[in-house]
Order: sequence, then structure tokens, then C-alpha cells
Amino acid sequence: METLPVLPTNGDNIDNLIAMAVQSQASVENLERLLAMRRELKAEYALTQYNKAMAAFQAACPIIKKNKVVTTSDGRVGYRFAPMDAIISQVKALLQQHGFSYTIDVEETDSGRLTSLCIVNHVDGHSKVSRYPVVLSDGTRMMTPTQVTAAALTFAKRYAFCDAFGIMTGDEDNDARKMDTVVQPIDPEVLDAIQDLLIGNETIVPSILKRFKVTELSQLSNDQGLDCLNRIHAYLDRTSEKGT
Repeated sequence: METLPVLPTNGDNIDNLIAMAVQSQASVENLERLLAMRRELKAEYALTQYNKAMAAFQAACPIIKKNKVVTTSDGRVGYRFAPMDAIISQVKALLQQHGFSYTIDVEETDSGRLTSLCIVNHVDGHSKVSRYPVVLSDGTRMMTPTQVTAAALTFAKRYAFCDAFGIMTGDEDNDARKMDTVVQPIDPEVLDAIQDLLIGNETIVPSILKRFKVTELSQLSNDQGLDCLNRIHAYLDRTSEKGT
């Protein structure tokens, strides 16, 4: 009866073992078992190397500076944020150093949601996908539907990318004592999304401002802005159901 050689626990010699099995004219079944073990060992090794590289990257990655300034109508600094190109420029060398590459793709569902996918690849073969969905809206008085979609896509790409690599953004103030109490201003894409949804629904603006105790939407924090988006979507869903 044909016996299958014992597979070494170290996957480095699996290719040699397969070559030996071929030379000894092992059965197709045994060769398939060896090939399956080879795939499992390589996948396990690739995952281990991916996790090690990601941990090393995150340990070395700085908090990304918000170098894009948005001013108010009277010329004061309203808020800062880090655009996609600025984030990539600050981490590109580190990604290459630790063996990472990435691609970004887009999915659009029938429900009007657009999802950005950041596919992270490591040189040793493991890949992982980070997804970030956004809700598409119609064009506004200032933006066509195409421009609204482009803005939503930019927003989704940035968050999918940062989530994929665990990248954090922060203000240029390096005072560690203040970091825990800093309130992040509303992201410009979040503010745009809120304003887009409110076109034709201006009657609910006063209740929004009252709920969050602000006099204008740009004064919302980013957490408040995301909460506001969810509440507006829920309101519009309820209104749509009543109208059908």
C-alpha cells in the first residue's frame, strides 16, 4: 500500500516534498493532498507576515496632519482636514517599506449606496478588503448629480483607505494634554452630504440646529454631523414610506 510521506511542520520544504512525490510516482489523490497542504501552509504564512507588517507599519505611521484649511465667510479658519493626496504622500514610503500596495474600487447598489473598497495587498500574498459606504443624493443648486457622486466617492475612498491601514488624522497641535478633549470639526464631505439632503427639506433645519445647540450646520462636530446624517436619512425614509 502506498504511503504518503510525513509533511514537515516548516512549510519551507513543501515544494521539495511535492517534487519527491512526483518522482516516486505518487497517486493523484496523494498529490492533491500535498498541494492542498501547500496552499494552507502558504496562506497561513502569508497571513502571519501580513499581520506582522501591518503592526510594524502602524507603529511607525505618524498621526496625519490636517493640512487643508477651510475658512469661514469672514476669513477665519473654520476647520482643517487631510485630503486623500496629503494622506498618501505622508504614508507612501512607509507602505512600500513594509511591503504593502493597494487598489481602490467602487461598488454601487440598487439602493443608491456607493461603497468604496480599498484592497490591501502584501508582498507575501495575503490581501484584505476595507469597505466604506456612502449614500448618494441628487444634485444641488451648486452641484450636478455627477459632481455630488464624485464628492461622495472622494469621501468614501479616503475613509476606506484610512480604515484599511488604521491611519489616524489629527490637528497640528502636539500638546498631548489637549488631545483627549479636542472636538473634531465636521468633515467637509459630511457637511456637503447634509446640505445636499436638506435641499427641498429646509423646514427641518431649525429642529436640527436646536437639537445640536448650534446656529449653523458648519458648527457641528464631526460626530454630530454623522449623527445628523443618520437622523436625516431616517426622517426621509419615514416620509417616503408615508407617501407610498
